[in-house]
Amino acid sequence: MATEAGYGTTKKSQGGSEDKDFVDRAWEAQHRFEKRMARVGSGRYARVLKMARKPEPEEFRRTSLIVGIGLLVIGAVGFAIFLLMELLNKALGVK
Repeated sequence: MATEAGYGTTKKSQGGSEDKDFVDRAWEAQHRFEKRMARVGSGRYARVLKMARKPEPEEFRRTSLIVGIGLLVIGAVGFAIFLLMELLNKALGVK
């Protein structure tokens, strides 16, 4: 038995039942994925996808800068907490 594109065959196992080979399973997975993706354009996210656009270079730079600053602030807060815990552990004699 061949698949729709002529790739892959099924083979008989020792028990006599047919086992699908890798190519058949890959085709089935591809078809399931394509069905799910077809629903994305017509479901609840369709409006968002239709309104989406590529950002202008200035908008992208500004967004990247804000995200970078946010990462640095969160990292600094985490490092400050780490240092505070280390100082407290040394002061209390833990470790």
